[in-house]
Amino acid sequence: MDVTDRLAALEAENANLREKMAQILDRMEYLEDSLDAHIGLQEFKEAGEPAVPFSQLAAEMNSVFISVRGFTGEFAENKEVAAQLREDAVRPALTSGQRLTIDFAGVEMATQGFVHALLADVIRALGSDVLDLVTFENCCPVVQSVVKLVVEYSQGGSSGN
Repeated sequence: MDVTDRLAALEAENANLREKMAQILDRMEYLEDSLDAHIGLQEFKEAGEPAVPFSQLAAEMNSVFISVRGFTGEFAENKEVAAQLREDAVRPALTSGQRLTIDFAGVEMATQGFVHALLADVIRALGSDVLDLVTFENCCPVVQSVVKLVVEYSQGGSSGN
């Protein structure tokens, strides 16, 4: 291997290492934010302040924002988490006529089962007009196609999961 080839190989390896380092730093930032949130919650609990029910907060704000990544990480697949979000946030917000933003920033993949558990029952129960209150943000193409599929079959009344 001559010097030029060796230099090119080292540059490629360096670029690969920089990309891995960037991914590690992103993950560290996410973990730091999660730790900050946990510490804040712990301080709140220790202060003895009464917790405010989600329904009261939502009513006061007239809109609800859900960051999916905050509950799932980069891969939204856990149907139990989605069902809990549906019952704690999605259904109360939409039942009371509030605007709902579901943000998929940082989510690389969402399974059909996750999105189904999050939305299908509410769309079927409240009707497709409820979608006028919902905004989906920061969906990568894969997530966008899954959300579109679930929304379409939920409006049509067919069952799928």
